[in-house]
Amino acid sequence: MANLYTHLAIAKKYIEKHPGKIENAQSFYDGNVMPDLVDEKGKESTHYGNRDERKDLLKRMRNKVGLFEFLQNNKLDTDLNRGRFLHLYTDWEYYNNLLAADYLSTVCLEQFQIDHIYTCIVHSKHVRDKYSVTYCISSFEKEINDAIARWRRMDIERWGDAGPQGKLILSLEQIEDFIERISSVNLDELAQIIKTRIQTPRLVLRPWTLSDTDALIEGLNDFEVAKNMTVPFPYTREHAIEHITKGLPGDKSTKKFHFAAELKDTCKVIGGMSISVNEDNIAESGGIWVNQKYHGRGFGTEIWRARAKYCFDVLGVEYLENGFFEGNQVSWRMQEKIGYKQTGERVERFCPAINENVVEIKTKLLKKDFVV
Repeated sequence: MANLYTHLAIAKKYIEKHPGKIENAQSFYDGNVMPDLVDEKGKESTHYGNRDERKDLLKRMRNKVGLFEFLQNNKLDTDLNRGRFLHLYTDWEYYNNLLAADYLSTVCLEQFQIDHIYTCIVHSKHVRDKYSVTYCISSFEKEINDAIARWRRMDIERWGDAGPQGKLILSLEQIEDFIERISSVNLDELAQIIKTRIQTPRLVLRPWTLSDTDALIEGLNDFEVAKNMTVPFPYTREHAIEHITKGLPGDKSTKKFHFAAELKDTCKVIGGMSISVNEDNIAESGGIWVNQKYHGRGFGTEIWRARAKYCFDVLGVEYLENGFFEGNQVSWRMQEKIGYKQTGERVERFCPAINENVVEIKTKLLKKDFVV
């Protein structure tokens, strides 16, 4: 988890960057530290995650925080809950995007704890001074100091008075960039994306979670699917985890959305869709895919139609731009069914599955042409 000074610095910067969003700063700060004011086991409930995994460190770290689970049980209708949500999102991003997957994949839990605690100690001093944050801005100053004293006693018991002698796994520049990036996120928009559930007759389209990793690999590590896409091939676990953990918004100039397509009756993930909306409010890229085992049943058209409807009705885009690889008439027929037209533009794209450039025929869908 990020240290408490980092959490408070992000909360302080959030208030500065989003004037009028937070009415009670004290309550916001309180919510921002509350999830950590419990023992290690208690954090499973305050962070809505699962901390049981011991063997796979990467999986353990990336299952620690449950953003969707938090939003199922709480509304962002108070500054206290907004603070709690910002804390959880900070930790989620910290574990999923800031900490390098290759590092987490090569160290054991004990070594990670040593390096992480050492890193937090270094960061705490720097963040406290640079961002002028102290624990007294929260109502829980005593509780925070008690918790820190408890953690310090645990460190001494394990590693002696000198504390853990680890290595710095994140630079000061990285933590500063992290603070700036997380404090810029619009919490209401973020929560709406996380809660999104798009219903079709047979499917639920919703954000990816790490529990979908195997289904994502099964679907995309298939030559018959990958030959019509630009995804890496072979498609590995590392690729899947990166795709899933990059699925939440962070870039304010481009809205990117990634959804899993799940069967309503069995909850089996059989495909996915992505959307990228640029500054001109155009859905300029993204598309859909379906696990080969489920081809020929109309699921592709169902996802294309749901994607277009979401773009027009919820995101309010001007139009959608897509395309298909030359020779992939199945994709063109699905797009044509819902109103897409070919633009006449042809571009070269590299396809990793066949390891060569292919021609992509560009398509476009206007709202007036959309066949609902």
